[in-house]
Amino acid sequence: MAALTLMGGMAVDAATKPTAKQLTFFEKRIRPLLVAKCYECHSTKSKKVKGGLLLDSAEGWRAGGDSGEAIVPGKPEESLVIEAVRYKNRDMEMPPKGKLKDHEIVALEAWVKMGAPDPRMGSAKGIKKQKIDIEEGRKFWSFVKPVKGTPPVVENDDWAKDGISRFILASLEEKGLNPVGETDRVTLIRRVSFDLIGLPPTPAEVDAFVHDKSPNAYEKLVDRLLASKHFGERWGRHWLDVARYAESTGKTRNYPYPHAWKYRDWVIEAINKDKPYDRFVMEQVAGDLLAGRTADQRNSQKIATGMFAMGSYDLNERNTRQFKMDVVDEQIDTMGRAFLGLTLGCARCHNHKFDPVPTTNYYALAGIFVSSEAKFGYGSRQGGGNRMSNALLVSLEKAGEDNNGATTAKNVPVQQSLSKKEYDRRMTMLNAQLKQAQRRLKRLSNSAAKRSKNKRRNKNATNGQTEQLKKTIAGLQRQVRSLRKQSPQGGTRGSGNVAMGLAEGNRVADVKVHIRGEISNLGRLVKRGFVEVITDRNKSTHATGKGSGRLDLARWLVDEGNPLTARVAVNRVWHHLFGRGLVSTVDNFGATGSRPTHPELLDYLAVEFMEDGWSMKGLIKRITMSKAYRMSSAHNTKSYEVDPDNLLLWRMNRKRLEVEAIRDAMMFVAGSLNMKPAVASPVARYGNGEIRRNAQIDSVTTGSSHRSVYVPILRGYEPEMFSIFDFAEPSEVKGRRDITTVAPQALFMMNSEFAMTQAKRAAEDMLTRSELKNLTRVKHAYRNALGREPSKAELDRAVRYVFNYIQSKGESKAAVTEAWASLYHALFASAEFRYVY
Repeated sequence: MAALTLMGGMAVDAATKPTAKQLTFFEKRIRPLLVAKCYECHSTKSKKVKGGLLLDSAEGWRAGGDSGEAIVPGKPEESLVIEAVRYKNRDMEMPPKGKLKDHEIVALEAWVKMGAPDPRMGSAKGIKKQKIDIEEGRKFWSFVKPVKGTPPVVENDDWAKDGISRFILASLEEKGLNPVGETDRVTLIRRVSFDLIGLPPTPAEVDAFVHDKSPNAYEKLVDRLLASKHFGERWGRHWLDVARYAESTGKTRNYPYPHAWKYRDWVIEAINKDKPYDRFVMEQVAGDLLAGRTADQRNSQKIATGMFAMGSYDLNERNTRQFKMDVVDEQIDTMGRAFLGLTLGCARCHNHKFDPVPTTNYYALAGIFVSSEAKFGYGSRQGGGNRMSNALLVSLEKAGEDNNGATTAKNVPVQQSLSKKEYDRRMTMLNAQLKQAQRRLKRLSNSAAKRSKNKRRNKNATNGQTEQLKKTIAGLQRQVRSLRKQSPQGGTRGSGNVAMGLAEGNRVADVKVHIRGEISNLGRLVKRGFVEVITDRNKSTHATGKGSGRLDLARWLVDEGNPLTARVAVNRVWHHLFGRGLVSTVDNFGATGSRPTHPELLDYLAVEFMEDGWSMKGLIKRITMSKAYRMSSAHNTKSYEVDPDNLLLWRMNRKRLEVEAIRDAMMFVAGSLNMKPAVASPVARYGNGEIRRNAQIDSVTTGSSHRSVYVPILRGYEPEMFSIFDFAEPSEVKGRRDITTVAPQALFMMNSEFAMTQAKRAAEDMLTRSELKNLTRVKHAYRNALGREPSKAELDRAVRYVFNYIQSKGESKAAVTEAWASLYHALFASAEFRYVY
């Protein structure tokens, strides 16, 4: 077979710096693939470089080989490397030992399509192996323990009354800038309402706040919103982005997770109760290993570990060891990004190329998760692969009463959830047997009265049959009740005795380094432990307790000496309230991430957060009460010239609402939003079959009238509106969503049945209010939709529009409704409806 002889053109600027997202993709998906499949023949360490092509550096593939352009950035169809791995040309099939897996080819295609971003430095003549210096690495800003500094002295003392605003103002004054003024109350209540509960304020709530002249009017508003049950729904959704929450496996065989909703509800409840963040972290990592006073508490902690069971897994992977290590890799990557803001998964195949995380640290963590068992399952093992079994579910407990009346916990055996088909079959059979026995009992009772001969003998015989039938009926009724507990309906909130989660494995084991990430190429054994560079020098980096080490890991994550956990949490809160984090790369505090714009403020808040008992509500109140948060979003020419990106925060950023807030606001204004929490999830009714696009799936994902946090998220089948408005990819840790402005968004708001339906319902509700006339109807519509009164020009234009619309349609009742629905539709479609200022 001919060798792959290629030469690369300089199709991209060598100085182009890859983005953080591109670097992550390269390190996670491309570099390991090149190392494992290409370096043997196409690296500076190859005995003989085949075809003159080097693939172990960016300069290598750009410098080229002998047969044409190897990679044309942005154009996979013109790249010979892609042609070779596709096995389309028999003279150019690479790797020669066997075709890559489909998902590996897809990854290479995606990499080339995005411009072949490649951070590897070095010449085509060779690259020196990098050694990791842990002590030097500890000097990096995010690996240094945060210190609470004193808020700086500022010139404008009257403006900066709180510590947060002093840090902001000091940075502005250093550049000769001033903050813009405070926003008006109408704008402020809309801003803080969306930020805290994800819903617009009602006109009555706006009026009450605007006319409240008490000095603590704003604080009362913030406290009311923090105490609302809707706070947990809003901020719970933020965390579900980080936890990559979904109700199906995704990937090659997409099977449902019928118990995932229990984790969703746990998150919402934990945030509403202001569970301390350190406890919030610990329960998700090792809740099953923490003590609990009651069965409810222990069950809640087990459900919390569902975070590490709901990843996206390739169920077609037949090699059990490979599947296990892929699950472990996904868990480590999730843990690193979610709690530490570190891309730990990059150290699976080699030492981390940018952060001081050696591959031995990765396998120290891997030992902890290998010694644990992810109980995520549903479905069957028919058809091969690693499809998950019913037995892979965490057993919950049920409450009982002891002799003193105190609540006690009793372990109950796991009752496997059944597929809908099997459940229906069994229930039909039992009901048929029950009805048959009941009919026999009735016939026996009727015939007994008619018998006259041998009355005594017949009576005894009849009594015996009657008692036997009654026992049979009672037994069948017990079976029906027992079967109902296994219903794929999922039960009501908090019901059921199984959940997704983590449990201790059958065997505790340290793990050997997998050289290049290969399960068949093992190096030295590594003791279970943690990331050395962020561990206090005076403390052990090893798990010291019994079992898997997850409880040690949980404690390490929230240890006061850990420099990252509090910083990452505080930064995410700042991001959601200001539209940009103090560190803009909220999931990456490593070398390839951004540097903080206000490092002293970040540390000040991180330490205060810990000192305040890790209270999320306390942190959010502290930020929202600051003068910085209450600034206007107005433009200032001088400040814009100095700081066009508003990094110094001379004004409040305008923020595009997330899709959930847009959807919920439309339904809220229309009066069609069900404000009660959803019970369980319709995914539980889907059964255990592979998910495929059909009417049932569409109804599952779009048929809910509840708040958007309760809308089922099936990987690969997200509702259209969610996809259009930048919903978080549910297979990735996503602390910051993409924000795009594209034509399909405007087209959806203009043409979707959903938008038109909500506009019509809003109009119908308004027209039932007889006290409203045309002018006041316009004002009512503006206040409902946008939270403010229309200007005189807007009022005049809207009245003319509605009048002309009705005239053109014939002035019928239907025409009147349609006209006002059209006005509401226009307001819903406006940019102002989708933004907070």
